[in-house]
Amino acid sequence: MLRAIVDFVLMMIVFAMLRTIISAVSRAVGGAAAGPMNRPAPAPRRGDFPTGGELKRDPVCGTFVPVSGSLHKNVNGITQYFCSQTCLDRFRAA
Repeated sequence: MLRAIVDFVLMMIVFAMLRTIISAVSRAVGGAAAGPMNRPAPAPRRGDFPTGGELKRDPVCGTFVPVSGSLHKNVNGITQYFCSQTCLDRFRAA
């Protein structure tokens, strides 16, 4: 009976070790195969905005930006606020 328990515990340890090794190899192979195509695009560079004040939502990326110090554009009498020049350019292109 004791022999069966010892065999079972050893089998569980071997199984855990194999699982760890297979997982590490799979992450290493999967990470190398991902390459630049599966990496997320870098976020647009955000400026250093002053803190406090009224916040408005950027219509392109959804970031909340302070009214003072942000880029803005007047469209049909409505002022749109942008977190970066990239978002403003994307809005103009749309």
